[in-house]
Amino acid sequence: MKDLIPPATVRDLHVSYVDYYGAQIEFTASGDDLMRGTASEIELRYSQDENFAANPEKNFREGIEFPEVPFPPPAGGKVKIFLKNLEPNTKYFVAVRMWDDAGNFSDVSNVVAFQTKDVPGTSGLYISKIDLQGTFFNLASDGKDVYLMFPGIYKIKGDSVGYRLESISGGVPPISGAQIVWDGEKFVSVGGVIGDGLVDLPLGIFPDGKAIILENRGKIIPFGENGFFSSGLLGHKISKIDGNFVILGGTKFHSKSLNYARENGRFSRVGLESLISFKVEGNSIIWDEILSSSLTSPISRIVPSVFAIDDRAVLLWGGITSDLDIAPEKSMYLLSKQQDGKYLWNPFLPYSISVIYGVKNSCEAESIVRILRVEQTEYGEIDEEVDLDKNIPPPGTVFLLGGKKVVLKGVEVVRRVIIIGNFTGQENFWGMVGVYIYQDGKVIFANLKPKAKFGREFVFPRISPLCSATFQENKFLYILNQNEVYVFRFKDYEVVFEDQVPK
Repeated sequence: MKDLIPPATVRDLHVSYVDYYGAQIEFTASGDDLMRGTASEIELRYSQDENFAANPEKNFREGIEFPEVPFPPPAGGKVKIFLKNLEPNTKYFVAVRMWDDAGNFSDVSNVVAFQTKDVPGTSGLYISKIDLQGTFFNLASDGKDVYLMFPGIYKIKGDSVGYRLESISGGVPPISGAQIVWDGEKFVSVGGVIGDGLVDLPLGIFPDGKAIILENRGKIIPFGENGFFSSGLLGHKISKIDGNFVILGGTKFHSKSLNYARENGRFSRVGLESLISFKVEGNSIIWDEILSSSLTSPISRIVPSVFAIDDRAVLLWGGITSDLDIAPEKSMYLLSKQQDGKYLWNPFLPYSISVIYGVKNSCEAESIVRILRVEQTEYGEIDEEVDLDKNIPPPGTVFLLGGKKVVLKGVEVVRRVIIIGNFTGQENFWGMVGVYIYQDGKVIFANLKPKAKFGREFVFPRISPLCSATFQENKFLYILNQNEVYVFRFKDYEVVFEDQVPK
């Protein structure tokens, strides 16, 4: 006899917990025939569209189906599903439908609305723009001050009147496309081009404007006829792993003339299976080679986004994998140094990301944000001198926060990497993505939408291939894009009540 009786409709769907990347959905399961037996499948869908809630029977199939659902328990059993990979600070609607093994399905359940929380440390404010009189190619910081360089070197000075450039030296050449790192006493520049001539000598630039050519030593010859990078290098990134700098991606050229190399095919992409690392000792660069026991796919990238996850691991994201610059790569790979000293590439999936975008023309800036976990209390003497913008007190301190008496339970330091670039995914946009690296290893991605005047969202211009960025004092983000420097202010701490801490 044909089964025509569907499962009963779920009526008690509710959300028991909300985080910045998901929510816990709970309900009572119905059965194979109304509330008897065991249904065969749970269909859970969610949407940001209010029409999903206004007419669920009509619009349920338009929602996004969440695949990670459990097998249904017998009728009357409790179901818990953690709906994940959602966008932070976003409103969602969710509903379920039950199926039996004969293909009968229930009506759509009650629709529940919830809003994910905002990731701590994501709120930014656009505060200024510096119009440059000429073209500069790099922003850099020594950990205290922010510098513009190539050509010359200038310090960016800000006060109550605005921002200005303080000239330090005009003797630094106009190198474009170089990657700059700070070694503790000077800026080290690798690669780049001056006009049509590729730069095949690493440079050191001191904060006082003094520039020197660094001596090449070590196991690898970086440039020259027998050099790993031949006559020059562009489209690369530099990060740090196990105390050494590592060069990732890019294009190497087999002619000193950039135009000749491009016109005659005298170039090739730098693979990711054999990597060049270096450390700086005084006025010398000590070059070495890293051989990976595994590969990325594809095995080369031009201008990827690169940043350290911890002391022994570097994340590689996006970049261009075709000389035609058709579309950015979306995949992420982690290069990590193992306990046995070997290096491995492994595919990487963040703890939270709803859409994996491709990214190109990217630049990165790193800071930290301190997460202050507090709890409302009725006990303890209030410390009237607490000013979180000036100093973070020790755990156990009682103070007033928004008129509430709270106690500081603990402080967690989170590394914050902000990536600026042109992104492609379900939609194309240019702007910022924040990466938050927690002490327990969680890596959270979040789209950042800094505010401008009157609370409006800042509208980014298209990001140029020569983008560079740096943080100052963990608060001020400077972005060099073509002939302009944009300045944003981010908080270097966020207060989170204990009941809002992710589980």
